[in-house]
Amino acid sequence: MVAIKCLDEGVDIPAVKRAFLLSSSGNPKEFIQRRGRVLRKHPSKKFSEIYDFIVVPRNIDKYSKNYFLNELKRYKEFARLSLNYIDSEKILIKFMEENNIYV
Repeated sequence: MVAIKCLDEGVDIPAVKRAFLLSSSGNPKEFIQRRGRVLRKHPSKKFSEIYDFIVVPRNIDKYSKNYFLNELKRYKEFARLSLNYIDSEKILIKFMEENNIYV
């Protein structure tokens, strides 16, 4: 499933195993609801895969750095309970070091 702003409320899709979230929200209520739609239990699945795309600016300036830091907050919330947290964290840390971004 690919979703843009359609998994907020009133959607019941427990059988979906894989979701690609594009243009995700910075609003915690919205991104928790979107994640929850895909993570619902269903007899045909053991786990779900959620790909939440993060916008990474090509050139880091003050504006784009603030935008990226907001994306990073959402990423950390999604990733902290994931099975591949350590691997995805390594990629993000490398990018941040290369661009002198420290949180």
